[in-house]
Amino acid sequence: MADITFHTHPQLVRNWERYQKIADFEDGEHDRVVSYLWKYGLEKDSNPKAQAHYDSRVERLHNDNFVEQYLRLHIGHMSQPIHVNGIEANERLGAIEKDVTGLGMSALLAAQERLRLYIRDGRVGTLIDSPAAVSQSKVEAIAEREQSYQVIYEATDIRYWERFTSGRRRGQLKSVILSAEPYLHKGQVHASFRRYSQPEAAGAPYRWEWMRTKLTTSVSPLVGDITCEVIDAGEGGVEGVPFVMWGNGPRESFVRSVVNQNCSHMNALSVRDNVLWYTGMQKNAFVGVTPEELDKWSEAAALMISNSEARIFTVESFDPVGLNNAIARLEKHIHRHGKFQYNQLADDTRQTQAADSKILDLKVQKDIYDKTLDRQTEVEREIWRWHARYERATPAEIDAISVSIARDYGFDDPAAEEAEHQAAWNEARELGAIKIQKQLLKARVYKMELYPVEGQTVEELRDELLGEIDALQARESRVSSAINGLGSRLFGGADGQVQA
Repeated sequence: MADITFHTHPQLVRNWERYQKIADFEDGEHDRVVSYLWKYGLEKDSNPKAQAHYDSRVERLHNDNFVEQYLRLHIGHMSQPIHVNGIEANERLGAIEKDVTGLGMSALLAAQERLRLYIRDGRVGTLIDSPAAVSQSKVEAIAEREQSYQVIYEATDIRYWERFTSGRRRGQLKSVILSAEPYLHKGQVHASFRRYSQPEAAGAPYRWEWMRTKLTTSVSPLVGDITCEVIDAGEGGVEGVPFVMWGNGPRESFVRSVVNQNCSHMNALSVRDNVLWYTGMQKNAFVGVTPEELDKWSEAAALMISNSEARIFTVESFDPVGLNNAIARLEKHIHRHGKFQYNQLADDTRQTQAADSKILDLKVQKDIYDKTLDRQTEVEREIWRWHARYERATPAEIDAISVSIARDYGFDDPAAEEAEHQAAWNEARELGAIKIQKQLLKARVYKMELYPVEGQTVEELRDELLGEIDALQARESRVSSAINGLGSRLFGGADGQVQA
């Protein structure tokens, strides 16, 4: 097969170091962040003492991991129950929901992993793939686990992408190149990639190539052209590149500014610790005193010195008050940026934050969460529609698929929320708006702590309860149905004839 030459997408090249820095500070371990320790002017000299001084600071380096802390905070708020509508009638799609990766990850866990990578990097991708051959029988396909599945890619693994710029496919992916597992060939390890591309012809399925680099050296994304030889190739099972990309890069990351401040905080801590290391204890300097006389001092209350010209100089311990204040200010800024508390950040002159500033910041945070989950709703729906195409669903079944994500972030006052819920319920009841009442009941179900029976999952029990709500009828409809069922027997005899 002919060789393929490609280059890393310019956007990934531009953002590569940002992605690496975010990942390093999310990990936070010494070996991942030590390269971000800034050298003093003296330590930049080439002499051995300068290097020894820097090495000493490297050994004592401590990092407070703010990036991981705030990622966990946002994920905790935003990891909400997800319900996929329109797949109930398709046995294959129902089986996929329980294990969307083929490796035991449910649809909910996969969606949460996508969310984590998006709020960390501002970009994540999902490939929806399928075995080369799938049984025609649904029963056989399920039994053999022949199903479409998802593969989630971090931003740095999406090496190149291109979209159609004109025609009926305008905006759709034309091709995408993804990092793949290392390839062992003749005892040597090569980098490998997978390319998925869509021909312009209507009705044509996508093509895929699995390729490896000719050279065994590690391939940096910052280099120019990368030449590969194709290991295998073929056609896919659907029309269109089945890859869903979410986000535009680090500018959408929730922790982009926190990473830079975390780096500054680590370096400020190193400066303070270095000051304390060398000047944190009182020190005495002796002039004109013999070593033997100093040894005696450790055993005596007084020191007798034979040299009348001897001098003792005392250097008091140093308290780095200015550094501590600077670190405290930096930590306050990190906490404000990490929680999107921009109104409170502008209000930091007050000793106690005003309640209105906190309320405004909660609105900002909720708005950011809502917009993020709105976009994730579209992403998850697109992913499930690719699954449906692989599983031979009809166009009507594909269009009927929708996704809903709960929005209970835990910000609201429980008493106020309950009062608002009750008011909405009463108004809906007075107006006979049963659809609104059903939505309110569904919201309660999503918040409930469920206890499934043996052999049943929480998701299955939740779906069962939601199905019961959908089947409910208004009270008037139930009474009317009962009357119609009785028929004329309500006023007649056993034969249904009205009696005089």
